[in-house]
Amino acid sequence: MKCYLFVLGYKGLFVLNELERKGLLQCIEYVVTHIIKTEKSYFDDIKEICCRNGIPFCLKDEISKFHKDNNSYAVAIGWKWVIQGYSKIIVFHDSLLPKYRGFNPLVTSLINGDDTIGVSVLYGTNEYDKGDIIYQKSMAVSYPITIWEAIGKISHLYADLCIKVLKDIQSNKSLIAKKQNHAEATYSLWRDRQDYHINWQWDSARIVRFIDAVGFPYDGAKTMFENKILKVLKAEVIKDVVVANRDCGKVIFMENKCCIVVCGIGLVKLCEVVDENGQRWIAPNFRIHFR
Repeated sequence: MKCYLFVLGYKGLFVLNELERKGLLQCIEYVVTHIIKTEKSYFDDIKEICCRNGIPFCLKDEISKFHKDNNSYAVAIGWKWVIQGYSKIIVFHDSLLPKYRGFNPLVTSLINGDDTIGVSVLYGTNEYDKGDIIYQKSMAVSYPITIWEAIGKISHLYADLCIKVLKDIQSNKSLIAKKQNHAEATYSLWRDRQDYHINWQWDSARIVRFIDAVGFPYDGAKTMFENKILKVLKAEVIKDVVVANRDCGKVIFMENKCCIVVCGIGLVKLCEVVDENGQRWIAPNFRIHFR
């Protein structure tokens, strides 16, 4: 069986590095990747590994120049687009399915404060993330944790499982898969610009998890003040006080020029805030109401 690797982003690069280190790149027929203008694609790094090991590679729009063997596996890591024309498609997904089918599942799990994150390896089907599961692997996490830290941790799970899959394919071992319990399925929706705005009605712990979960490499948590968008890069939970008229989003205290904001439950200290130009933002006065 021939194997074609579709990789994108840091997780794709990390897996390629580990496959090179383990001497498993020789079983890859070619690598497909892509350049994403809105975020770091790691294209040059991926290209370098392929060139160093003599593996053909291309962008997703150039895939027609490569011959597709009917008896082949397409393995997708961090991939965002539909893959067609292969006998079997194997997908790596950032959750322990059937939990969090869909989009940005790792972000959703961190916002929700899950104490376990994981990766599922499954067969691709016409309906996203409903395929039979080949392998799963999980790990415990503790908070606070940023999305970048979580990506770093989960990339090791990706590499471990990809090595396992490729060794199975190399040895012609059957990839036995189990059906998902569809009754237990949950979904993680796609996010747009509005979904990066902080909901001050949430409790303080969830707000801080949200800020950490949508930071780099994503666009960052945002809030409005005087019709201008501010980006919150770092925050921490502050012990609550009794607020008789609890207007969420209002500043209640200042500490070392940092705003402490009233939430639905609890308080949040905004440790690092920048404006739309990426310049540090300092509160102009005490009477501030974030929207």
